[in-house]
Amino acid sequence: CPELPQPAPPAAAPAPAAPPALKPWLVIGMPSAPRTNDADYVNPTLDYILDQLPEDPLHPLFGRVLVVVMNNAHGQAHPAFDRARARLDPATHPKGRYVRFEVNGPQPDPLGDRHDAGTNDRPGWKVRQQTRDVASLLEVAGELGEFYMFMEDDFRMCPHALRSLVYLVEKADRLYPNWILLRTCFGLNGGLIHAEDTAFLAGYYREHQARRPPDHMLVEWFAGERPQAKAYVGNRKHIAFRYNLFEHIGFHSSLRSTKATRFAACYEELTEPTLFQVEAFKPECQHDDIWPCPPRADPAHPMIDLEYLHRTIRREGETV
Repeated sequence: CPELPQPAPPAAAPAPAAPPALKPWLVIGMPSAPRTNDADYVNPTLDYILDQLPEDPLHPLFGRVLVVVMNNAHGQAHPAFDRARARLDPATHPKGRYVRFEVNGPQPDPLGDRHDAGTNDRPGWKVRQQTRDVASLLEVAGELGEFYMFMEDDFRMCPHALRSLVYLVEKADRLYPNWILLRTCFGLNGGLIHAEDTAFLAGYYREHQARRPPDHMLVEWFAGERPQAKAYVGNRKHIAFRYNLFEHIGFHSSLRSTKATRFAACYEELTEPTLFQVEAFKPECQHDDIWPCPPRADPAHPMIDLEYLHRTIRREGETV
């Protein structure tokens, strides 16, 4: 009896497509410049951030934070940057995926090749260069994620700061949708904005670089202190978090030549004079952890009291 032809085996089901990679939830923009005697702040600063980022692919923040470090040496040697880039190679470091290294290109001064010293409130040539560097980083990294946060390369991300940022963003979205900025530190550090606002802000920096230093310019922008900024910001709220989430670990600010006597510690309250009055946490919100605040505490969404962390976390370098 002739054999009947066997039916062809069923075609294998196509493998399920890998889910599309999500863009970062948070991009941290970190400009970096060489320091005297090759003082290395950028490597410890990066390690403080990486300590709070997961290696577990199932963690909700896995791959959702990106730190973009921009070398602003402008032709000078920057050994600390080179060490960080080699050490955090994604091929060899388990958390290297969280960091991207960029080298800033030439940023000509629109005022020409003059070397004016400037004053504390009127930028000289060095501060104008820093402002252009800030704008350049916004242009390169600002729209890579959902949110962009300013960070200097000599600040410690305080323990539990990343969890606090998630909490703060969720709270701000609930109470003041489409807010303009969240303030979680001082200077040009810890200001968190929406990615779609970065292009305008970069242009604002470039246009007004000769008028104010970049940290003051940031406040002018989000507080709507001039007509151009006010027209853009409209009625969007800037929000002050009660607690400082970043602690300065360097001896000098990257924006000032003078040595500061004291900086706010982790989870210290961000009131005056640490911040300008227009951006500081206010006494009328003692029942809450943000300003502006609802008139009374919401029992469905109580604040998380972080004062305990301020009392228990030691300053960087502090001994028992």
